[in-house]
Amino acid sequence: MMLMLLACIPPPAVRATPCSGAEQMMLSIGKELSAGNLSGAEQMLVEMDRMHAECPQAILAHARIAAANGAAVEAEDFFVRYAEVVPNEAQARKVWNCSRKPAGSIHEMQRRSFGLR
Repeated sequence: MMLMLLACIPPPAVRATPCSGAEQMMLSIGKELSAGNLSGAEQMLVEMDRMHAECPQAILAHARIAAANGAAVEAEDFFVRYAEVVPNEAQARKVWNCSRKPAGSIHEMQRRSFGLR
């Protein structure tokens, strides 16, 4: 009986990782922000929250969209949360530092930081 139960559990390599699609969604959100399509990025964020709410990338996406909306305090709160969850992630620090510069520069920084042109 126990062997039958074990046979039903897929091996670790077969199981999907919970954040496997979050990075791609983060890149898509970055593209929307770079194109100046804030509403498109916000729609993608809703989908990301639905599918990957437990992933650190979702916190970072909230921070980037809040910064793009000009909500500096909210963006900072999300960046701090992200830094607490992933303390060695330099990307969040780069994006946050750039978000505090004059408008427009964050989008350029986000493009470079996420490998977009």
